[in-house]
Amino acid sequence: VALIDAYIASQDGKYAYWVARPNQFDPSITSVFPTPNFPSYPSNAAVFNRATAGVLAHLFPRDAQFFKDLADQAAESRIWAGIHFRSDIEGGQALARGVADLVIARMT
Repeated sequence: VALIDAYIASQDGKYAYWVARPNQFDPSITSVFPTPNFPSYPSNAAVFNRATAGVLAHLFPRDAQFFKDLADQAAESRIWAGIHFRSDIEGGQALARGVADLVIARMT
């Protein structure tokens, strides 16, 4: 449920803000893999992984930091790959916290 809700929220944000990708602002930037053909903000990787981590952290509190760290690494990889800005990641993580909180509230 968290992943589907995260996808819907992320895509809604992408097409509300229409933020260009790094190589669209500066063509000299090369990405590690082909640049996705949809807007950059918020980062899907940040939203999907942090929302999942939030729900898993709730279910397995002793491993909460582990899940958060994995989600952060996945999001950071998108900056290193050249397809996201830091703001895309931060916005995606903020959105994911809201998604996770709503999913957790419905579970309890």
